Amino acid sequence: MNDDRAGTGDTEWRSARDEACAALSDALMWNLSAARWEQVQDAVADMTAAVAAASLDDLWQTTGRLELCSPLRVVTRLGGTPQLPAPDAIRDQIAALISALAGDGDPSGGGKPGPVSDGTITTASSRP
Repeated sequence: MNDDRAGTGDTEWRSARDEACAALSDALMWNLSAARWEQVQDAVADMTAAVAAASLDDLWQTTGRLELCSPLRVVTRLGGTPQLPAPDAIRDQIAALISALAGDGDPSGGGKPGPVSDGTITTASSRP
């Protein structure tokens, strides 16, 4: 993996990481239909893959996809599809990704995330 820690690359990665963390944190507060939560789960899985691959472009794109899943500003009509908080599995997936991204900002040598093994994302600062 090419770890560009100097200058613009680092700044761009931090910006993408911060935006992703904000979108993920927002998602934990959403109330959506079950079908929309499936879309969120797909977007979060793709974000996880983007982080694991240290792909800046993919992280921006998947963060945008997650933001598009946000609730509509229309009140549900009586008898409409119920709006539910995030299921536990999605909450756990989001929390793990936020944790991986938050650990990414260590200026002493941490950086872009490393490869995924056994479903866990590691950062340069957390690898032995």
